Amino acid sequence: MQEPRDHHFIPVFYLKRWTSNHGKLVEYSRPYRSLVIKHVGPKATGFQRELYSFPELTDENRHILESRFFHNTDQLASDALDRLYSGNTKWTPELRSAWSRFVLNFRVRHPDPMREMRDYIRATWNRSDDYYEAEYAKIRRPDSPATLTEFMASLGPEEGQKIQLRLLMSTLDNERIGQRINEMQWDVLDLSKANYPLLTSDWPSDLPLARGVLSLPIGPHLLFVGAVDTKTLRDMRSVSRNRIVAATNKFVTAKARRYVYARDESQTSFIDKYMSKDMFKPPFWPSLGATHAANVKATQPSR
Repeated sequence: MQEPRDHHFIPVFYLKRWTSNHGKLVEYSRPYRSLVIKHVGPKATGFQRELYSFPELTDENRHILESRFFHNTDQLASDALDRLYSGNTKWTPELRSAWSRFVLNFRVRHPDPMREMRDYIRATWNRSDDYYEAEYAKIRRPDSPATLTEFMASLGPEEGQKIQLRLLMSTLDNERIGQRINEMQWDVLDLSKANYPLLTSDWPSDLPLARGVLSLPIGPHLLFVGAVDTKTLRDMRSVSRNRIVAATNKFVTAKARRYVYARDESQTSFIDKYMSKDMFKPPFWPSLGATHAANVKATQPSR
């Protein structure tokens, strides 16, 4: 079977919630200065050719991140989304974790942070310094190469790529943040009586976890929210529906990096005004570099 080569960073099952009776949704982009509007099917947008592939690996493993990791996690997340729509609040640990991972992975699987993460892992893999040499020395077997540099060279390019792939997969499945989302109180706000429907984009999840709240549009009239306590959820339910929609739509539109999506063209002027005006600025993963710097500093002799 031929492996998929169009790798969706916005899952098809998610975008389907915005389709009209014709099976299409409205895609907004701004490749240059002018807004471009297209009516597309959910499979025809939100993807990049071989985004998650590892071309150095054999055909069997080249697309494993897309064909196995994301395929499996997205299937569970799709089941979780169905549950949110049905109002069923009885969660299995597997489905709850799958939905937490899905909400978080909007910030991870996007091409821009994905590129940064892969570049960092590759650079770290190809770099040898005192810290990593010292760590290698602690676990080195008597019959192993004398240095970390020699050990990495002995692996060969394919084995090195496999290790980098595993490192990337472990980053995608961030247990610490996923557990924080798991432990929140969850709710779905029905915003069907608001003046305008919800929009979404390629950067739709609002995750200010330091404030103990998060949100994600899951359809034109439904907003998934999470909070650290029931009082915060109660406060959110008391806010005007129009105010919630306005704030959510401004967030997903202003943060959009490539696309904004809508069910119809009724909010074109709003999207034209705010699209990509407040994009998240890289580095997307400052903690990666900070962690490495701290580790290296810890190995340096004090003066």
